[in-house]
Amino acid sequence: MNSCHFLVSLLLLLLQESLSSRLVCDDSQCNGTGFYDPQEGYLSQCWALYEEAWGFPFACKEGYTVHQFENPIVLEEIGGFVYFTCCKEEEDSEEGDIEESAISMSNFQCVDTECTSTINDCLVDAPDEFTCNANSKYQYPRKSGAGGPTFMDDMLVWFEHYVCCNIDDVKARPDINDLASEGCVLDACSSFAYSDVDCFADGPMEPMTCDSDRYKYPHKTGRLGMEDGFYWSHYECCELDDGTPPLKKTIVIREGVRLALGSIGFLLTLILLIGICTSRYVYSHSYNLYLVGLAIPDLILNMTAILGSAMSIAGVSTRLMSQSGLPIFTFYTVSNLWLNTVVAHEVYRLLKNSKGRRRTFPPTKRKVLCQTIAIFACACVLA
Repeated sequence: MNSCHFLVSLLLLLLQESLSSRLVCDDSQCNGTGFYDPQEGYLSQCWALYEEAWGFPFACKEGYTVHQFENPIVLEEIGGFVYFTCCKEEEDSEEGDIEESAISMSNFQCVDTECTSTINDCLVDAPDEFTCNANSKYQYPRKSGAGGPTFMDDMLVWFEHYVCCNIDDVKARPDINDLASEGCVLDACSSFAYSDVDCFADGPMEPMTCDSDRYKYPHKTGRLGMEDGFYWSHYECCELDDGTPPLKKTIVIREGVRLALGSIGFLLTLILLIGICTSRYVYSHSYNLYLVGLAIPDLILNMTAILGSAMSIAGVSTRLMSQSGLPIFTFYTVSNLWLNTVVAHEVYRLLKNSKGRRRTFPPTKRKVLCQTIAIFACACVLA
């Protein structure tokens, strides 16, 4: 009987102790080495190497113990570091409330196999991609405190790493703005990125812009990205102006010269078109219609150059326009080449007949218009 009372008392004591305390895990209590380099990447103090001789130990601040996960989370992109966290036992309050971040070491686990970012590798380059498999028990994203440059589809991008856990730790939810400097944010960047925006810019096609009344000044972070063979600078949007212009001064000067030359070319071409089309005598000669056909591609190309330069100087993204630049240039090249071939043929015919002292009849207006429209149509198809 006494032994039964003893066992019951022991079980009640253990149950009471388990109910009165929980284990709290907090990445801010890690005491590893960590590092930061704007070109190579960064690691918080919650990343370590198994070989302590390399100087990256599994360590926690006083009162906390190291908690490693059953399935080790290894970041091969930055030297094969292993992610861990630090936990301690915490007593409940008298009311029995448990903090949202209180978690039990016995069932707290994270993995890097349930990420649903773009390529499901727990590496993201956009703030809305910190996602996990909603049908898995590891459905809660957790920031891991790591990031750096990596190549994705021949593009050099700056990635942020996260993991998926079985418990939603509110304090550890990923927030892209945690990576910004004090007084700055990353979710206000408004440089164009195809169907979205990002914080990589700095070029004639891509000024550094911010879509916020409070965080409206761009600051360079020193990180680099690469796309389509071009390097892009990473920036953040801040409350205070450090003097960083949306575009480099040399680019502004270059785009200003381009704008001036494009405007001159556009005006001269427009004057030629108006002169031909408003003069009955000039317009009545079908050869002059070839000049109209040759002027139209020039007018379009100059107008594109003017618009692109003006947008760049004004700090508006022109990456979308740059994507249409190749088709426009293809149309310009093909239509000019073929129209000049037709003109060369007419000149050859005229000279040949002149040599033989034969009269040359110019092509009809209808023929010139049909030739021009056909060439423009083929140029549009090729573009």
